[in-house]
Amino acid sequence: MKTILTLKYGEKYTSDDVNSIYEHTEGKYNYVCVTDDPKGLDPNIGIIYMEHEPEGNMEKLKLFQFNFGGPILYLD
Repeated sequence: MKTILTLKYGEKYTSDDVNSIYEHTEGKYNYVCVTDDPKGLDPNIGIIYMEHEPEGNMEKLKLFQFNFGGPILYLD
């Protein structure tokens, strides 16, 4: 199945931003959010907890450690 992968850490994006992607695509895909704060995310969105690194942007590189088993659309 195709996966829509979002990255939400720090304060740039909110749970509402991630939830709106789910709503606008009508729940047709597998949804995963890599985040340091899962509060407020739709329960249909899978969560991968990742601590925010305040001195850098290594979160994006860490995404390569996961296998989602199919095509991924990554949104940052």
